[in-house]
Amino acid sequence: MSAAPTTVVFDLGNVLLDWDPRTLFARLIEDPDELDHFLGEVCTRAWHDAQDRGRPAEEAIAELAAKFPEYADLIAAYYARWPDMTTGAMPACVDIVRELRGAGIRLVALTNWPADTFEPARDRFPFFAWFEGIVVSGQEGIAKPDEEIFRRLLDRYDVDPATAVYVDDTQVHVDTASRLGMTAFRYRDAASLRRDLAGTGLPVAADIGIRPATADDLAAIDAIYNHYVRETVSTFDVEPMTTGERATWFSHYAASGSHRLLVATREDRVVGYAASSRFRPKPAYDPSVEVTVYLSPDATGHGVGSLLYQQLFAELRSEPVHRAYAAIAQPNPASEALHRRFAFQEVGTLHEVGRKHGRWVDVLWMQRPVP
Repeated sequence: MSAAPTTVVFDLGNVLLDWDPRTLFARLIEDPDELDHFLGEVCTRAWHDAQDRGRPAEEAIAELAAKFPEYADLIAAYYARWPDMTTGAMPACVDIVRELRGAGIRLVALTNWPADTFEPARDRFPFFAWFEGIVVSGQEGIAKPDEEIFRRLLDRYDVDPATAVYVDDTQVHVDTASRLGMTAFRYRDAASLRRDLAGTGLPVAADIGIRPATADDLAAIDAIYNHYVRETVSTFDVEPMTTGERATWFSHYAASGSHRLLVATREDRVVGYAASSRFRPKPAYDPSVEVTVYLSPDATGHGVGSLLYQQLFAELRSEPVHRAYAAIAQPNPASEALHRRFAFQEVGTLHEVGRKHGRWVDVLWMQRPVP
């Protein structure tokens, strides 16, 4: 862009909030084929788009329930249980918004969202208050990608397109913003978004990359993990892992499927990793995974764990995973806070379940749905 950016316009759903109707309806419809039929043929995206454009939810539900009476209760749940479609915020992206805000960059938002369900979300997501304004399609009676809703935002908040950056997960929305003169990016992942924004001159850190691990990363992974073996109770291993053991461990992960291994890099140096691993060996446990994240001590406190977890859960979305579990040796307030950011909830504590470094150790178990 020719002028230094002064304003960033964010989409909300699937840029700052992890929204997916499947998150709710996978709990209500057990048969995967019926779930696909319901979301693909009954409560379709086109049906929902009319509510994004201002159609009252009550009217839409009544009309669709008359057409599909066998699904009447599920159709009613679409908006009655709207919050359950959002696992939570996307913490690594919220961190970007926080950095921009701290640097004095203007923030506004433009979202396709039904009017009936938007206002309650303000209390659930306090960071909405960081925006100077949020233009909501359902309240405007017009939705993206229509140019008119973009023009309303530009006029209402006196935004100069030449000094504005726009971020959205939908390409046709990005295309509209570009036509109106904004520098526009399609959201792919948080690390890429940091690089995109930094490339315009915006003050965000962009030195961390996230990618699948390779065999060449094992020595660095070993160094990170063995620090925690020697110095902490975060892992219940008591002897450092050997090269041979690490190679066997690595063989359990792949570029697809439920068991993934990602690394975070800074200047080509591995500074952390996250994994989704088999929860238990018996096959009935296969829809569950155990997730872990380990960071080099010099990488803690900089949002690297959030970048890793956000990418990991994005990749697990398309896999047959129902629940993710985390075991956190106590005390570990930083790990607990990270997991709560990703909507993990406490399941229970195993008291004095392990002994290491001369003391008994409790383990807190937490879980979250996937997607």
